[in-house]
Amino acid sequence: MTERPIIFSTPMVKAVLDESKTMTRRIVRFPKWGTYQSVESDWDITAKRDTLQLTVKDGIVFEVPSGKLSSAMQDKILRCPYGQVGDRLWVRETIYKRLDVDEKTEQAKAKHYVLYKENNPDWAMVWHSYGKATPSIFMPRWASRINLEITGVRVEQINKITAEDAIAEGIESRDEEWTYQEANGDRHLLDFTTPEYKRYDERGDGWTRCPQLSFCTLWDKLNLKRGYGFYTKCWVWVIEFKMVTK
Repeated sequence: MTERPIIFSTPMVKAVLDESKTMTRRIVRFPKWGTYQSVESDWDITAKRDTLQLTVKDGIVFEVPSGKLSSAMQDKILRCPYGQVGDRLWVRETIYKRLDVDEKTEQAKAKHYVLYKENNPDWAMVWHSYGKATPSIFMPRWASRINLEITGVRVEQINKITAEDAIAEGIESRDEEWTYQEANGDRHLLDFTTPEYKRYDERGDGWTRCPQLSFCTLWDKLNLKRGYGFYTKCWVWVIEFKMVTK
């Protein structure tokens, strides 16, 4: 079993903790193999002769055996950087560390010297005793409180997400208890691109009834400016997981 870090935003940490988020999608980083970059990204995942094809082996391996690629490229294999089924992930999230404790001491590694942004701590206390936030990318292993076990890995295009998977990605509903019912579509799902102050007004601004559209706004909020918007049909690793104790 291998253990690796994975970063989640504060809203997604909340969704993981309340178990409404049980999967995540991460961009596939393709190696720059010469003409590889010039091939169109609208590929079919099924094998077809003389066309670019993607073959997933055992849920963890991504292979490109297309005749459009040179023979030197055909045997190249790209593995999921987050691991395979059975591997563990420890979550990196935004935290605040005490200003009056030397980080080099063992005392500093006690979790009661850390505040988690997801817990919405008292900001006056944060300002006085903890100072600026430590971005999730710099969170040390000892401070992590969430451990996940990978239960499934596959590859698909981001725009192929189903309603059920969109819900499992942790999208937010205005209703306290809900399940998506395609027949009536009567749930109010968050549009993540809407400013906070517009989400709860009487007109219902900031909400949609489509799980995929809600997920689209979440994905684009995080990835559009990086060139991986929902409608670019980019390939992603779909990683399913469950929470576990150490």
